[in-house]
Amino acid sequence: MPPTPFIAYEPPYGGQSLRLGHAEAWRRVERFLAACTDANLAAPARATLAVYEAPLGVHPGWLNPTLEAANRLFGAGTRRAFTSGVRQDFRHEWTLDSDAAASGRAYLQGGEPWPRAEIGPVELTLSYAFRWVDLNTKLPLGGQTADLRAHPQQAVSELLVGLGPRSWVSLSGRFPFPAVDELFLGFLERVAPFMPIRLLEGRFRLWRPTKGPSALGYTQHKIPRGALDGLAQ
Repeated sequence: MPPTPFIAYEPPYGGQSLRLGHAEAWRRVERFLAACTDANLAAPARATLAVYEAPLGVHPGWLNPTLEAANRLFGAGTRRAFTSGVRQDFRHEWTLDSDAAASGRAYLQGGEPWPRAEIGPVELTLSYAFRWVDLNTKLPLGGQTADLRAHPQQAVSELLVGLGPRSWVSLSGRFPFPAVDELFLGFLERVAPFMPIRLLEGRFRLWRPTKGPSALGYTQHKIPRGALDGLAQ
């Protein structure tokens, strides 16, 4: 079956800030995923915990007890550099089993109040792959299957969530609608109140299948200005 068009929402680089503490940020993410998607909240596709060291020469009293607590809960972490050049900064990382995500959130709660820091000082990152659902029946909307896309990953959406003192969300949304029409706008209006972030009109693109072979299998087209005016957020 040839690929079909769809509408995509591409996140800004670095995602979108929630400007919330991790507990309230998770509450909003949980509400969105439960209402609008078929994601398994208890089993994210990926879960990573990171504790950031202070800059060279700074020795905060909280760091060693924080690392020791994480090592007891999740095993030995891995120390990695996340910057290079004149200044090199390090963080400690743990890849958690999907069923340990709740333990990761409890770890964040147990460390509060976290100290102010230039980066971090701690972050739990969760990734969810999902399909959009009908908000009444909770059944996946049609058109979200691999046989209708040039590549299988184009059939599902992804939500990447960073929980910590600076919580954020990165949504790669793939909506199974071939055009910006009443059906798409009606669905968008229904899910918008559940979104943990404000959807930005300029981040939407219409993906149309290419006539010949290409890497993506699609060409991307901007949504006409004003087509999403009045969207309830």
